[in-house]
Amino acid sequence: MAGKYDTMTFKKAFAAARKALGGSGKVFTWKGKKYTTDLASDKKKPVRPKARPVSPSKSRENKTEVNLNKPGNEAAKKSKEKQGTLSAVERAKERARKKKAANK
Repeated sequence: MAGKYDTMTFKKAFAAARKALGGSGKVFTWKGKKYTTDLASDKKKPVRPKARPVSPSKSRENKTEVNLNKPGNEAAKKSKEKQGTLSAVERAKERARKKKAANK
């Protein structure tokens, strides 16, 4: 059984279906296959997720490591020493600093 739009070109069938059915979101049949009356411009663009903020604990750790070599941060160094989280470079710098202080 031939459909209402089968004798037309797809372009004409699409335009006629949009006009007859009332725009986007409707379905029509052309040559045995179902199509929607949606236009590409009718579809919403996907929403890009926002970047997640860096967790405060990580940003604090990074700042502490960067600031360990500044004067006045002995408390931070001692805390990291107690926790055993000084890096090899930080430990070597600390040993050199202590050695230099002992030689004065």
